[in-house]
Amino acid sequence: MARDRGPFRTGERVLVPHTDKYYEAKILKSEKRNDGVWYYLIHYSGWNKKWDEWVEATGLTKYKKELAKVEFTKEGEGGTREFGGKAEAAEGNGRSRAEGGRKSDKGHKQGAAVSSKVRVQIPAALKQKLLEDWDRVQTGSAASLPRRPSVNDILLHFVDACKSNKDLVEPEEEVANGLRIYFDKALRHMLLYAQEMEQAEKALSDGTTPSSVYGAEHLLRLFLKLPDLLPANQMSADDQLQLEMRLASFLKFLVMNEGLYFLSPGLPDQNATS
Repeated sequence: MARDRGPFRTGERVLVPHTDKYYEAKILKSEKRNDGVWYYLIHYSGWNKKWDEWVEATGLTKYKKELAKVEFTKEGEGGTREFGGKAEAAEGNGRSRAEGGRKSDKGHKQGAAVSSKVRVQIPAALKQKLLEDWDRVQTGSAASLPRRPSVNDILLHFVDACKSNKDLVEPEEEVANGLRIYFDKALRHMLLYAQEMEQAEKALSDGTTPSSVYGAEHLLRLFLKLPDLLPANQMSADDQLQLEMRLASFLKFLVMNEGLYFLSPGLPDQNATS
């Protein structure tokens, strides 16, 4: 019997979606971990091996010549702009590799030497959710409103989970409250695709707060915007590190509960209320 290697094989060429385009990579190793998920050690073609990394299977795409040539562009400009196109959905972290995150083979950074932004690393499983969300909107199957659980519900669940684990709860409550405030202020201006504007006007016309109507899909979009919204230049290095750790903790919480919070591709929107 052939040995199970998951959806990809060692030596296979794959594509990895980032903010500006798909990056070509090669599978070096495969590993099925205790959570039942396949992970692959990949090498980016043309990059130093220092950038080799383990990526979940959901963060990889089968190599296709036509996809390898695609370059993403962002849509919308002005004070109220729609959420970025598939490029932004595929970004997966607060800044792209093409925006100075990588080093050249000589060890010099391309771009600014030090980032003044809060770093938000989105796990591959959630990056896949962003892509599924984008596909759903483009096919006219955007999530129905109101979503259940709502953003408010999810944030309360997170704080309760911290309490049950006897973690330091006060900082997590502060982060949850901050996320709620940012979400409510940002939703109309930078977290909606053009196709969702009319739906939002109807859902929020009576003064309802976005965090009580929208769910995990739109909350996850906020994390792509946080590096530009959070005032990192007003934080100490220690405060910024603590915040980054708590944001990472929340994203891990979303991964652990993705089946409860996110819509599943190809299935009816059963989490919405009528």
